[in-house]
Amino acid sequence: MFVGREDEIHRIHQCLAATAEPTGGGAGNRAAIIAMYGLFGAGKTTLLRRIRRIVENERLADAMLVINEDVTTTSLPEFVYHLATGFISLDPAIPRFFIDETDARRRRYLQIMGRLGADTMPLLAKLRTELHHQSSHPTPEGKAIESELLMLEHAVKNQFNNPDDQRLTLDTGNVLAEAFIVDLMNTMFPLTDQIESLEAYLRTGQTPKRIVVVIDTFEKITPLLNPWLLESFLPYLYEKRFGDFHSYRTPYLPAGTFVREFFDVRFVIAGRERLSLTDLERRWDRYREALVEIPIGPFSRDELAEFLRINGFKPEEVSERVMELTQGLPYLVTLWSDAARASSEGAEQSFVNALAEQRIFWYKTDQQREWIRAAAFLDWFDADALRCFPTVGPDAERAFEYLRNSSEVSRPSQTTAGKYELHGIIRDALRQATFQQSSERGQAFVESATAFQNAWGVLARFDFVERDLIRRLAFFAWFDAEAIRRYCGGQAHRVNAMIAAAPDLFLPTNATGHRLAPDAAQVLERYNRRAEADTYQQRLQEVETLWQARKLELESQLHERRQRLASIQEELRFKSAERRMKAELHQSTRGTMGVLESDLQTARKRRRQGLTDRESVIARTSFFFMVLCFLAFLFVRSTPLDPVTQQLVRTAALVLTLLFVFVFALMLGRILYLRSRKQELRDLREDELSTEDRLASKRYELQTLSAEAEVAERSIAALTDEAALIGKQIAQLEQSIAAPYV
Repeated sequence: MFVGREDEIHRIHQCLAATAEPTGGGAGNRAAIIAMYGLFGAGKTTLLRRIRRIVENERLADAMLVINEDVTTTSLPEFVYHLATGFISLDPAIPRFFIDETDARRRRYLQIMGRLGADTMPLLAKLRTELHHQSSHPTPEGKAIESELLMLEHAVKNQFNNPDDQRLTLDTGNVLAEAFIVDLMNTMFPLTDQIESLEAYLRTGQTPKRIVVVIDTFEKITPLLNPWLLESFLPYLYEKRFGDFHSYRTPYLPAGTFVREFFDVRFVIAGRERLSLTDLERRWDRYREALVEIPIGPFSRDELAEFLRINGFKPEEVSERVMELTQGLPYLVTLWSDAARASSEGAEQSFVNALAEQRIFWYKTDQQREWIRAAAFLDWFDADALRCFPTVGPDAERAFEYLRNSSEVSRPSQTTAGKYELHGIIRDALRQATFQQSSERGQAFVESATAFQNAWGVLARFDFVERDLIRRLAFFAWFDAEAIRRYCGGQAHRVNAMIAAAPDLFLPTNATGHRLAPDAAQVLERYNRRAEADTYQQRLQEVETLWQARKLELESQLHERRQRLASIQEELRFKSAERRMKAELHQSTRGTMGVLESDLQTARKRRRQGLTDRESVIARTSFFFMVLCFLAFLFVRSTPLDPVTQQLVRTAALVLTLLFVFVFALMLGRILYLRSRKQELRDLREDELSTEDRLASKRYELQTLSAEAEVAERSIAALTDEAALIGKQIAQLEQSIAAPYV
């Protein structure tokens, strides 16, 4: 039974019922291509059947060409033949489809393939695809691909003398488009006794004939059908004249007439992908004016209630449960309805999940199925996340590209910008179906997903280059500057910047080493074990090899440090002995200086017993006054003084003369005594000078010893510091050697 979809049916009906406007190029101003897209089980196939019935009942076309979901073809000629056999006439005057040209080309193509070999045409198609990709994404291999393609085409061409066979082999799409159109002409515009030329059909207004081409499960045949439609069939229908045909040049086909004047072809295409996204180059954009894309979504709540009511259920009792189980997808709603009738309550979910899994995986390769299943266990995914799953492994980049471009199963993440996620119904169904098949396998998928999610808390702090670096560092138990330089090469500066920017993740181990914080190391190691499953042991071996080389260097450095420490200790012993000797000499010199200073004081005292300056002054003064007083005594009578005064002066002069004679006599005696000791005093002076010289020499010696002792002290202090530093370095080296990188 059919429920809902009224808006979609109305829109499609309008497009199919619109009048053709064949003037101008292309498809005119009508919507000639209707593309429906939606998730698996959204009801696209059922809606197509409904559209077919509407076209038949309302005679919206003269004929239909139908390709259903059961089509299985491996080559383009087989597909075109299958399309021709799906011809349905809606005009009583057209009893059947004349498939002669299409069938003849198919048969000849199969003969040629048997002659060339089964691998020739796939290789040719692959090279053409790569060359086409080069036009918008040039790479250095472009010229090599072009050369290989030309060589292969030349080799194939040389296999045949018949130009028709050459063109059928190398230009298969255009040849089949021409053959198919010729069969359409023979079927709908036959030459009869009443109609002797095709122009008569144009003059009598019997053109164009309206044909509806219905293609289901487009995603199944996209690689085969998409290039043919875009590069051959649609250009012939909308843009080319009969004179552009190469394989069919006959008076029967009016050379100056456009094919679109005889045929108004409308396409109704259903697939899981948007039609404009089925090709990396998006070549459907050239038909954007003729293309209408209609999304087919789940049931609305009203449509779900109507469906349940028709099937004998009470919507108010079960609609919420059904919506939760099926997300409103018609296919799953139908499955639930069947399960509810035929099985117990407890089997509903498992039954729905199992059948949903089968439908999700329709037309998928085993590899693609594993990619989708892995993504189902992630809330969002990128290539790094997919790499954690053993079933994806090194194909993570390819898997991500496939999933990102498969809107039927994935969409941009609603929670994490720049990431993707599976549609909720697909994710839930595959998770539960996997656990149904094997709880052990389901748990393995959960473990892989958890490994990535835990590691993402660390990885998200860095850009894509730094993520690879920190993952590589997680293979190390600890690492130093030399390990970073050797293992990370030109990215060593990035690692140093990471260490400086994230001190909470990179903890110091010694003066030069670091290690990852235990929590970060644990989650990254868990991630690496899954993401690097094929190369994990190789990575460990690389680190082990690096450690062995580094260990030899550390041991060499340790040996060198120990030798240097022994040398310093020997030098310290020598310097200490020298310092003690200098200290003893210093003490002895200081004692000698004391004796010399005492001797110098004694010599000076003894030398001071000679005539002093004061004594010389007294001697001279006394002699002078003695003579003066004596002269006064002799010549006082000659002075004009009274006799009494003269007598008084004379008496005084005599007394003073006697006094000064006494003093002078004393000084003269002193002088005569000292003159008798002149040699002794000279010897004392020499002793004093000698003692002063010896004292000066000892003072210089003392200063020299003090300076040398100070130098020895500084040398000992420097050697002690160097010995302590080398001791620390030796301890660090021993610690490093005891703790390998791995």
